[in-house]
Amino acid sequence: MDKASCIVESGFEVNPSEEDWLGNGVYFFVDGFACPKVNAMEWASFKSHGLQPCVVVSEVSVPLEKVLDLRSEKGLHAYNQEKSHFITSHYRSLQTRRDLVKKKRRDIRLDDAVITKGVLLSLGVSVLFHNLYIKRKVHRDLELESSYPNSTVCCVADPAYILRSWIELN
Repeated sequence: MDKASCIVESGFEVNPSEEDWLGNGVYFFVDGFACPKVNAMEWASFKSHGLQPCVVVSEVSVPLEKVLDLRSEKGLHAYNQEKSHFITSHYRSLQTRRDLVKKKRRDIRLDDAVITKGVLLSLGVSVLFHNLYIKRKVHRDLELESSYPNSTVCCVADPAYILRSWIELN
């Protein structure tokens, strides 16, 4: 609750991570495959480590030219075209990015993060929508992995597009 109150009062901070698979930014669950508030509350419960979870809901406004929607054929085409250019242009650095002998599930996130950051920068995009698989509690309990999307997520790279935020409790 303290962190949520701080966000509502002071705004979001973008803390870049090497595992930000949709690029660096503020991540939101949005309407799509499942209820975004249910997904967000489950994620908050997972991240709160036994504390009372809450969800920060935000209103975002961004020009359409700054949005890349990977839920559409047009968006996926633009992404994959730019991804091909990025891989060609950064072939050497991609070869040496990590120990390729050791394969881990985490490597997918790392590779997606490197490539997506480059693609978004090249396209001048600030907001990305994508359907993803996000582990829910039951998936974590059973250590399930999947490549089938169950959530729709949005990454807002520039917090200036977040107009206002408020707290919702379960």
